[in-house]
Amino acid sequence: MEAMKPPFFPLYRRLREHLEQDPIGQVAFVRAGSSIADVPLNHPIYNLDVGGGSLLVIGPYEAFLALDWLGPVERVQTFGQIGPTGIDTFATLQTKHLNGMAQLLLRSWAPR
Repeated sequence: MEAMKPPFFPLYRRLREHLEQDPIGQVAFVRAGSSIADVPLNHPIYNLDVGGGSLLVIGPYEAFLALDWLGPVERVQTFGQIGPTGIDTFATLQTKHLNGMAQLLLRSWAPR
């Protein structure tokens, strides 16, 4: 739920108002990514039992932007990499939305 707070932040509301006034044209492409380094293997992100994976920790933020600015998802293409605990440690999503496209990149780095 924490990732769903941005629409209520005053700065985000100002950004939405600014974009709705069309200063640069309609947003048609979102590219967002994140990488988390040195996450211990006992972290929930690597635990299949709690729904872990690279989307668990930071992915909702990127997905929110794409959905909020581009509308509903119509098509998704994914690519990922499975880590030592059987959970994806890398995921890239290309999504086609009603009003555009998005590229989302998420990576979790486990200590070696």
